[in-house]
Amino acid sequence: MMRNQIHPSSPSLIDNIFINTRATRARVLFSIQNLAVLEAKGAFPKRIRLGPNRIAWPLADILAWMQDKVDSRPAFPPANHVIVDANERFIGKPELRKIVTYTPQHLRFLELKGQFPPRIRIGENRSAWLQSEVRQWIEERLQASRNVAS
Repeated sequence: MMRNQIHPSSPSLIDNIFINTRATRARVLFSIQNLAVLEAKGAFPKRIRLGPNRIAWPLADILAWMQDKVDSRPAFPPANHVIVDANERFIGKPELRKIVTYTPQHLRFLELKGQFPPRIRIGENRSAWLQSEVRQWIEERLQASRNVAS
């Protein structure tokens, strides 16, 4: 028997999904303390109290915040507009260094040349990359190397 498939970008479903602190932190790269500071400044969506000891964030609000950050990239060409979906998350420099073995200087050089996905400013002193863009870049590099080999 086949299970019903639910499309993750369906607005009616996303509006009813809440994510806990761990999932929020993993998606946006901020500690709970930083999230509280950003909330107080009005720079991050407000959490919702689900019970006496349980808080969560509406997934739709988190995705809207992420989309706003992605859209505010000055160097990103509009032709490559990215729509943030429910599977998206930001990755920071430590994780990026694990999956792309270039030095930070070389990655910055590639970014400036338009040959690597541009970073996204997510806070006053923090930048990140969209996981899907980095994966796509890696896949394109793999395909290019396979084409050259054959």
